[in-house]
Amino acid sequence: TGAQFEAIAQLVPKLFQELVPSAPLLPAALHWCRLLNHPACDGLYLALAAQQSAVWITRDQRLLRKLASVPEVAGLVRPLAP
Repeated sequence: TGAQFEAIAQLVPKLFQELVPSAPLLPAALHWCRLLNHPACDGLYLALAAQQSAVWITRDQRLLRKLASVPEVAGLVRPLAP
C-alpha cells in the first residue's frame, strides 16, 4: 500500500550508513566464490569486508566451516552466536 511504501521509504535510509557499488568488488568476490565454492552474495560480502578492513559477522555455519581453513580471512569473519 501507499502507507507501507512511505514507512519503508522513511526507514531504509536509517538502516544503511553507506551503499557500496558492487562492480569494483567483483574480481575479489569471484576469488572467494571459487575458493569456497560458495554463492556470489557471500563472496561480495567477504570482498567488501577485506576492502574496508571490516569484520563480517555471520550465522552461516556452512560458510564458517569453509572459512575455518582459509588463513586469508583470519580476523575478517566472526560467528554470530545462535
